[in-house]
Amino acid sequence: MPQVFSRRSFLRTAMGTGLALALPRGLAGCGGEGPAVTATTRPPRVLFISIDSFPPAYLTLNSRGEKGGRDGDWLMPNVRRFLEEATLFADARDYLPAATDMNHLNAVAGTSSAQTGINSVSIQAYNWNADGKARMERPSLSWARDDRGRPVDTLFAAWKRRWPGSRTFYLTGKSWVGEMFRVPNSGVDTIVTGSNFPGYLSPPPEKYNFYDPPGDEDARSDPESIIQAGGALLFLTRDPEHFPCDAWIVDSALQVLDRERPDLGVILMAQLDDTQHSFGSVSDPDDYVSCGNRPCGFQSRRNPWSFREPVLDAARDVDRQFGRLIEGILSMPDYRDAVLVLYSDHGHANHLRQDDLGKSTDMVEILYQAGAISEAEKKGNGFSPMGLSSMGALYWRADSLEDRRDRARTAGEVLLRYRTLNPETGVSECPWAVAAHEDMIRGIAGVAQPGELWHPYFGPNNDRENLLWPDLVVLMKNGWQAPTYGNILENVGIILPFTIPPITIFVGGHGAPDTQRILMAMRGPGIARGRVITDPGYAADYRISDLALTVAQLCGLRLVSTTVGRDRCADLAG
Repeated sequence: MPQVFSRRSFLRTAMGTGLALALPRGLAGCGGEGPAVTATTRPPRVLFISIDSFPPAYLTLNSRGEKGGRDGDWLMPNVRRFLEEATLFADARDYLPAATDMNHLNAVAGTSSAQTGINSVSIQAYNWNADGKARMERPSLSWARDDRGRPVDTLFAAWKRRWPGSRTFYLTGKSWVGEMFRVPNSGVDTIVTGSNFPGYLSPPPEKYNFYDPPGDEDARSDPESIIQAGGALLFLTRDPEHFPCDAWIVDSALQVLDRERPDLGVILMAQLDDTQHSFGSVSDPDDYVSCGNRPCGFQSRRNPWSFREPVLDAARDVDRQFGRLIEGILSMPDYRDAVLVLYSDHGHANHLRQDDLGKSTDMVEILYQAGAISEAEKKGNGFSPMGLSSMGALYWRADSLEDRRDRARTAGEVLLRYRTLNPETGVSECPWAVAAHEDMIRGIAGVAQPGELWHPYFGPNNDRENLLWPDLVVLMKNGWQAPTYGNILENVGIILPFTIPPITIFVGGHGAPDTQRILMAMRGPGIARGRVITDPGYAADYRISDLALTVAQLCGLRLVSTTVGRDRCADLAG
């Protein structure tokens, strides 16, 4: 059983025992407590707030990015202040792949990729075109299915079944995540992105310097590598509609709440993820060492392109905007008793600096040189690779499922035999773990749980008109990065007008088991304040999908498709 600390935690050494508040009308409560919810009961208010790619280690850093801190000197003081009034699940994890789209869906559907079919970011191999090329599609709730082939249910749809007239919304700094819900009967009324928003929200997103944000007092002295600054200018700053800053997201969220008075919604702040992909992650303070007398401050051992101070500036700004959001929400009488769910979809880690720009982890070239794929397949005929930062997926087009499995087994053996020199340690190693269908089903010790990477409905299906399931999943180890293939930068949702060679473009990333730790907390009536629930051995297995099941219990809702999350109301009760 997890340990529950109400007086001693890393948030405050003398926090006091959490107190239960009276449940407002319409909130069913944990463990069946509280007033019963009926069709005529006014719906409660529940807001999900996500800080995309927030590593929990950020809570333990001081303002200089060092381990430990004190009141007045934390890196994320506003997030910590929120947690003092909440129950924090300190050892919660997401599901593999530890990436964006799938885990944002899991938070409101109680699922994993193995129960939705969503297993990629911003775009996914859906099926095969007549010319043998894979057809790439934006992930959509319309084709998500559970293990029995049923449409995936979400809190939004369940909410609308109980309260048809209630307003709902999804506001996101990652446009494609919100667009995933723009389908009939999704239950989402208003979808807000940087490029598609109601007319009363103005002005549109403006250019914003994520790493030297307004209020940064030492911007001129901050060191940025050419890779950091160049990547930011090329992508983040030049396209604010695609990369809206968190300040715009917060302004928009408060306007939506004030204007529409929605009862259920998601607010997704994406700035931290965008920044860490371009600048690196400071989640491991031991990774950063002083540059001595040189003006670069602190530099990553794993990836010397990453200097620490710009990342800290970005994190401080994210925390400021989060503080504005919470202050604004709690200042509205309609939302003072709202249940606030705070989570991240995954963590973030620095990638190794690969001076060969990805040749050492080019799965396609390695398989081609070993004779595991043909020249035609290397060019994308009947074979499709995906590279997403610290994970990858390979698909084969074949006449039978067994043919596909044979090809994947052979390729997996080639990849597991492969060795390359780690530039940080100087040791030759295999840079990945691989999972063919059999491995996805039975799991890989220390990597993936049984069935975590396997969809029982899509996996055994060889219908070329149906959603494809990967034949081989590749999970990177020790900071290695899978190269990007084709013209798609999946992790940041960019489709280029031209094809690029296989290349590693990110300074930081996620997707593999080392980025599964997430931020997960709940605050509101009936929820213990200042409680920290620990589960270091993962015996209780707190997961992102638990959020949907817990909120469903709180609100008297029922999800009708298969779920894997657990109701954690017993942990919340004060």
